[in-house]
Amino acid sequence: MNSGERESSFGSLHKSVESLWSGLRSPGNYYQGTGYLPFPVPENILLFYRNRFHPGNLGAETSFHYRHVLLFNLARAIRIFLDGSIVHLHRGEGLLILPYQYHRFINEGQDRLSLAFLTFEIPPTICFERLRYSPFAYTRETLQLLDETGRAFLDGSPGTLCCCAARVLSHIIETSHRRETPLHQRYHGETLIGEILKTVYHEKTRTVEALATKLGYSGSYLRTLFRKTMGQSLGRFMIEVRMTEAMRLLSRGNSTVGSIAERCGYESIYSFSRAFRSFAGESPSQYRKKRKTGGSDP
Repeated sequence: MNSGERESSFGSLHKSVESLWSGLRSPGNYYQGTGYLPFPVPENILLFYRNRFHPGNLGAETSFHYRHVLLFNLARAIRIFLDGSIVHLHRGEGLLILPYQYHRFINEGQDRLSLAFLTFEIPPTICFERLRYSPFAYTRETLQLLDETGRAFLDGSPGTLCCCAARVLSHIIETSHRRETPLHQRYHGETLIGEILKTVYHEKTRTVEALATKLGYSGSYLRTLFRKTMGQSLGRFMIEVRMTEAMRLLSRGNSTVGSIAERCGYESIYSFSRAFRSFAGESPSQYRKKRKTGGSDP
């Protein structure tokens, strides 16, 4: 665009703004306006994309943490293990994962993924609670807002990026309030991998042998299936589930270390503390001191 074209474009925008503003009525009250944001502005924003599973470099620190994770499924349906439940996310849907929600993506042989992630930090708010465990449909307007957000991220414009991310969240909240019918008829059957995930998560099963007995399969079969599907060993997952539950309780509650150890299936504080230090690299007390947010246990 040459200087003449830029000047002409600027002039057109100038006239458009003048025409719009000149049609506004004088306010009856100069101290009472409209518009508000029901949640704090998101900060420390990261955008990234996944087109395949990355089991080798995604551990517990990416499955359980204090950040919000907003994701959009741009391709075929996937399933996500979220706090002991299986969430089906179809193409054209998004999901907001709240802080300290344990989540893992289930690899069921998809030849291609297309997931857009927007992660951020925000002070505690109840505004997003209606989105917990609830996929939402995104629209053409949602995609336009995501496009603007992505450009602000690439341009290195932090102020604009925060505003764009807030617009995305506000749009999702507004449109989710308008939706009255379910997005899809959800599949109510369950695969063996789903049974493994939910049994370990809810019952805090301590050994593969105990799990095999309960589900009626051999331990070696369950180990092979789990590693192929989830990209980690079944034994490691069992430890991770118990440790992330302990981390959640330490971060947000006031329970004693002893009661947390008992809730997570440990017979003594000593064995729990030793396992926790091995997993997290610090003692339960050290972890609580760094992460505690002042919430209460459920």
